[in-house]
Amino acid sequence: MPGDLKVCYFCNSGSEANDLAVMMARLYTGNFDMIALRNCYHGGNMSAMGLTSHSTWKFNTPHSFGVHHAVAADPYRGPVPASDPEAGRHYPQMSERD
Repeated sequence: MPGDLKVCYFCNSGSEANDLAVMMARLYTGNFDMIALRNCYHGGNMSAMGLTSHSTWKFNTPHSFGVHHAVAADPYRGPVPASDPEAGRHYPQMSERD
């Protein structure tokens, strides 16, 4: 494996891979909060459903806490037109309620 990478984890599904990635990131950083993009599907288990922000893709029950959803910088379908030269600065400033 390249560089300092010495371990590979094989997973059954994308949901399992995302669950493992969340756990490893939290263990490595010591931080609990996660940032996930809006309108993205991350899986069907509890922690992955917490990352998923689209209500029709998850059950209406509390999921993984500490997840914050960010607006994806989409120049084609996003709320900021691609013609705006400052578009990249607008997206990080949008709140979860925008």
